[in-house]
Parts: sequence; structure tokens; C-alpha cells
Amino acid sequence: MSATPKRLRRTAVTAVAIIAIAIAGGVFRRQAEAAEIRDRSNTIQVGGRTRSYLLHVLPNYNATIPVPLVLVLHGATQSPASAERMSGMSELADREGFLVAYPSGTSRFGRMPTWNAGNCCGYALNNNIDDVGFVRALIQRLKKEYNVDTSASADPCQMPVDQLQLSSMMQ
Repeated sequence: MSATPKRLRRTAVTAVAIIAIAIAGGVFRRQAEAAEIRDRSNTIQVGGRTRSYLLHVLPNYNATIPVPLVLVLHGATQSPASAERMSGMSELADREGFLVAYPSGTSRFGRMPTWNAGNCCGYALNNNIDDVGFVRALIQRLKKEYNVDTSASADPCQMPVDQLQLSSMMQ
């Protein structure tokens, strides 16, 4: 059975589509892998507790060049990942050249974390969680692990912090 021009054309179009999908899949996979490398979930021990955070590292981070560090504190019952999505800070960091850390509050079962704002809220308040100590320890750790520009952030009180909802009560 000989191939007709229409059948050959259909076969060629199908082959091109399969190749395009394979190439696109590889590109998307590499982009996802690169994002995974740049967005790192990690933990730190503070006051006898394991605390977690998400860190967004610039795609072209160069350890020889100091970069600013910005902290984004999620709102009550949210997560570092939701704070990253809602704030758009990682995209801004990529454009403007800074690191972003998204620390996590605490909760009883790992859901709906809160911050201890002194007179509010939930698990963090009821268990007298030292969130200020956590933020300070996180800043110190990131200064050791990355070339953080300390000209503006040597004092944690000078650290730029984007606070969402309840976390703005922590001052």
C-alpha cells in the first residue's frame, strides 16, 4: 500500500507535533527544576523547636556579589508558599536582585500557622513562641549561608519585611 500525499502530510504534521511536545516538555521540566533549585524549603532549630522557611534564591545568584535579603511574613493561617504566591515577591526579587525568605509561623498540627504578636493569636500566643528570636536566628543563618548585603541589614530592625495581615502586628 503506497502512501498518499495527504497521509504523508498528516504523518509529518504528527511527527512535528510530537517533537514540539517533547522539546516543550524538556524546557518546562528544566524550568521547574531550576525553580525547585531556587526555591528551597528548609528548617532551623530555635528555642528547642524546629522552625521552617522557604527561601527564594536569584536564578543568577553569584556568591561573590552581596545581595539584599527581604523577609515576607505570611498572614494568620496561611503558609510561606501562599505568601510567596500572594506577594509576588519572588518575581520582583528576580527582576531587582535580592533574596527572599518566607518564614513559617507555628501551629498545633502543622496547619493554619500563626505568629505570636504579644496579644494575639492562637497556638503561637498560647505557647509563648519566640517568633522574634526565630526571625533573628533565620537572618543570622542566611547571612552565613549567602552573601547578604549587610550595609542595610546588619541590624534586624533595619531588615525590610513585607507583612501580610496578622503578621503586621509583630513589630
